Amino acid sequence: MKHWTSILAAVAILVTGSLSAQELQNFQRTAPIVSPEITATTVTFRLRAPQATDVRVQPSWLGYGPEAAEAGKMTKGENGVWTKTFDRPASELYTYTFSVDGVSTLDPANVFVQRDGTRFMNALILDGGPCEVGLESTVIDVTGGVPRVLRPGGVTPERIAAICGGVQVDDAVMRPLKEGERPRSPGMKYRHYAPAGALTIVKGEERAVASAICRLYDEALGQGKRPLILALNTHLPAYGARRALSLGSDAGEMAHEIFARLRDADALGADALFSEAVGTEGVGLAVMNRLGRAAAFHIVEVK
Repeated sequence: MKHWTSILAAVAILVTGSLSAQELQNFQRTAPIVSPEITATTVTFRLRAPQATDVRVQPSWLGYGPEAAEAGKMTKGENGVWTKTFDRPASELYTYTFSVDGVSTLDPANVFVQRDGTRFMNALILDGGPCEVGLESTVIDVTGGVPRVLRPGGVTPERIAAICGGVQVDDAVMRPLKEGERPRSPGMKYRHYAPAGALTIVKGEERAVASAICRLYDEALGQGKRPLILALNTHLPAYGARRALSLGSDAGEMAHEIFARLRDADALGADALFSEAVGTEGVGLAVMNRLGRAAAFHIVEVK
């Protein structure tokens, strides 16, 4: 019995070794397909279909119909990989599928898939780089006589007033909703954009703010917490060796930096955050709206 057990074990090892060697050989012979491959100027699609006679790609920027199908015809390479390169279109979310001898199929090299009813298509994002403002989203209620800002953003109240002749800012922009009060816009009801740690905003005269934040930081540190300060770049020296992150030099830069710094705070494990405030003029209103909601409007005013 032991003799047969030894023979079976040896055969199993040989078979397993052969399969592993074959898998390694297959892997070495077949280079991975990169599709889509995106550069600053082009987008290239690839599909391995060595037995196919006609392969086409249909990215959504081409539209649909016979002309789009003709524009998407791919070229077969010696390795059985079909390729098609396009000039890079405008930055946007696009979809695409392949047609292999008339049969629609997905790109096996792209795990991102979007469903449209009963159809499935690969998704493709062409990144346009950083946002121009950082807090672009602006929500305005124009059902009344004067436009009312419900969520401030890149289109500031000052710009709206200049175009429309007047503007109102909903008072819930800078406060939590009252009990039973219905939100007039998405993003008004709950604590949003919040880091994992508790965030406190300190508002007031510059030196008084720095002094208060230093005191709050030291108290948190003495309680065994991991505090972090968020401050304008020019104010950082006032906090000495305390752990701090820059929010930029003004409200405009803060609009670009605020979300990234809140995520950085999470990465650093901060559980008590203390942030400076900025004025609510211009894009500053949008900055303070997002920062206020991240702090559940826990704002300390000092003199």
